[in-house]
Amino acid sequence: LVDHPKTGEKKEAERKYLLRLADDAELDPLDEVQTPSSVVAFPDARLVMVASPAMLFAYDPILRKSMANFRLANANPHPQIRFRRGGKEMWVEDLHTISKVDTRSWQVLDAAGPEGEVQTQEGESRPGLFGSWMFNHEESLAAVAIPDNQEVMVVDAESMDAIAQLSFGIRPDDVQLFADGTVMVFDREAERFARSKLA
Repeated sequence: LVDHPKTGEKKEAERKYLLRLADDAELDPLDEVQTPSSVVAFPDARLVMVASPAMLFAYDPILRKSMANFRLANANPHPQIRFRRGGKEMWVEDLHTISKVDTRSWQVLDAAGPEGEVQTQEGESRPGLFGSWMFNHEESLAAVAIPDNQEVMVVDAESMDAIAQLSFGIRPDDVQLFADGTVMVFDREAERFARSKLA
């Protein structure tokens, strides 16, 4: 178990990858999106989030209009979307960043990204790509698998600070975070489980 608590200000690299509200609020996802990559309903079913490559739409199916449009900085075609606080917050994964959005004002509040970079086969450096991620039961923490780094990043849901970086020695494609702080991961290719626990 390796802990890397954050100190000081957010890194500029994290801010660069913040989800951004699109300039054109009149974009219609039914016109722009030929084949949506994913559709996720709000907890109260009042809106649905429609994802397409590089774009994310908050769509009202009753009014048949988009209430807010976002541009994904990393153009993730399949962003993972989770809701927190009964739908008052929306978290959006964009390859190697997770952005937190206030769904009442549609303001992008903050973002979290991995520490360090990985080397690609072409010899280039880039942040490790995120795998699966989830909140704990209290929604106070988020566990984010980073398969490239063989690590799981644990994020404080309020501050968006990484409070721990857990090393497993296997590729954590899937992650589970339990109430007692146990983190379990599964390497799909090796068909192996591993576990650790938050200090």
